[in-house]
Amino acid sequence: MTTDEIVIAIKDGTITTAITDSDGNTVNSPDTTKAGKYTITYTYTINGKIVSSQPVILTVNAKDQSSITAKDSTIKNGASWQPSDNISFVTKTDGSDMTTNEINDAINNGSIKVTITDPSGNTVTSIDTTNVGDYKVTYTYTDDKGNSTTINPPITVTVSNPVVNNSALSTKDSTLKAGNTWNPVDNVKTIVDSSGNSLTASQALTDKTLTYTIQDSTGSTVDSVDTTKVGSYKITYSYTDTTGKVLTSTAAITVTKDPADNNGSNSSGTGNSNNNSTDQPDSNNSDDTEIFNGTITISTINAKIYDDKGNFTNWILTLDSNWLTDRKMSLNGQTYYRIATNQWVKVSDTYVYYNNTGYIKTYSGNYPLVDSQGKIIANASLNANSNWRFDRYAYFNNQKYYRVATNKWINAENVFEYQPISKILNTKIHVKLFDSNGNVVRTISSLSLKTDQAATINGTKMYRVATNEWIKATDVKNLY
Repeated sequence: MTTDEIVIAIKDGTITTAITDSDGNTVNSPDTTKAGKYTITYTYTINGKIVSSQPVILTVNAKDQSSITAKDSTIKNGASWQPSDNISFVTKTDGSDMTTNEINDAINNGSIKVTITDPSGNTVTSIDTTNVGDYKVTYTYTDDKGNSTTINPPITVTVSNPVVNNSALSTKDSTLKAGNTWNPVDNVKTIVDSSGNSLTASQALTDKTLTYTIQDSTGSTVDSVDTTKVGSYKITYSYTDTTGKVLTSTAAITVTKDPADNNGSNSSGTGNSNNNSTDQPDSNNSDDTEIFNGTITISTINAKIYDDKGNFTNWILTLDSNWLTDRKMSLNGQTYYRIATNQWVKVSDTYVYYNNTGYIKTYSGNYPLVDSQGKIIANASLNANSNWRFDRYAYFNNQKYYRVATNKWINAENVFEYQPISKILNTKIHVKLFDSNGNVVRTISSLSLKTDQAATINGTKMYRVATNEWIKATDVKNLY
């Protein structure tokens, strides 16, 4: 029979087919959209006689899905570069993506061929990251079936001009009275990152880019400065910038004997207190008083001033005025702070605050503001994912709060501190983005992104790359 006669015989039923798939199921026709094997038996009827062929096997091969994708990038002068850095995806024949290790293996065994042209047009074996300019990189991927795919046009890798590292760290010596409080931020004067941006010591300590060690007068390492007794300490600070550069600076701390007076105890108060201290101790300076050095703010309207015996002196203090205190007294079930000689204010009329400035961002929710008494302020709240600057923090009912406006405070549990930055980051391959609550938002391929904020969220350092989208620092390859 000719081919045309065979076609006619199949159409009129003279030739019939019986087809079974690899599972033994009878099918009408092979499915050529997916890989598989089919057994086909032909039957020919002529003059009432039936003749069957030997079964034949039809194999449908899988569609070749291999591909390679790469991206342009800019790298810092002197940074390291590997050919795999610019590969976004490599898809194998079966449609699965190569892992990072598989990509590196494919480069090493030649399955992925890398051709590099330097800024002068010469073919080179690698990128010289000390030579400024554009390098053209071509990738050719040959899969296990021998099929080749080439990226065309080539991608561009730009080596940037050398960057001047502006990072700096300076500290200062200090002298404390016995009983004063000490904080590691007290002896840090300035911190400047590699881009020349000023950082706060509190943020650097939180991010763990700033660390410190303390030695007492015997040279022994201690955990903190003991301000309950006279002594001297040396504290060594170490700051590590984003390039890995480590700076150190040392400060001396001297703890001296506590004097009996409280000269200059009014730091910024505007109340009607007569704050004239003398060198004579208070008549009530006995076992029911203790050293307490700090700064307090008046949180009650018309807070009264009392004498050593707890009698009202007819003087009152202005709301939100600030005062230095050097002693605490318990008398007749009440607790007082001393603000001047023979002048005391009830603890319940104040709060102790800590001078510290920085930036905070709310989590995904609207959060109420409270006053210095810890009471919720009507119609006052902070919107979700909003940014705020704070100038101090305090503790109300053993809970930390940040002050964002006069007598307006936000619970520290509803916010996190962040550091404003302006940088570009390169991500690793296939990384997750999170919201501020730690929930996965989406997964992205290797990209170059701008970041404007750095923060430690739930103990993990992260960078913001979009509204309420954060990437873990461990998923960042380069930051510049």
